[in-house]
Amino acid sequence: MDYLITHGPTIVPVEIKAGKRGSLKSLHIFLYEKQLQHGVRLNMDRPSIGNFKTIVRMKNVKDKLSYTLISLPLYLAGQLDRILDDII
Repeated sequence: MDYLITHGPTIVPVEIKAGKRGSLKSLHIFLYEKQLQHGVRLNMDRPSIGNFKTIVRMKNVKDKLSYTLISLPLYLAGQLDRILDDII
């Protein structure tokens, strides 16, 4: 996870990836620990939004996580607050 932003009273974790793919392990752990439902990934791919389920593995924890991932190309980073208004 690279950044935390606030959107109103909500904290939103942001992961930045140089390419189109990459692991989101730290994002998953943060979402799980803070019981958040939305995360953002900025990368070189097309915009998308999806609901995902994954398994979070930490030292003494193996649990399920359901969350919404907002994936945006890097050039839309300046529009993030406006986009989150429509989604959250």
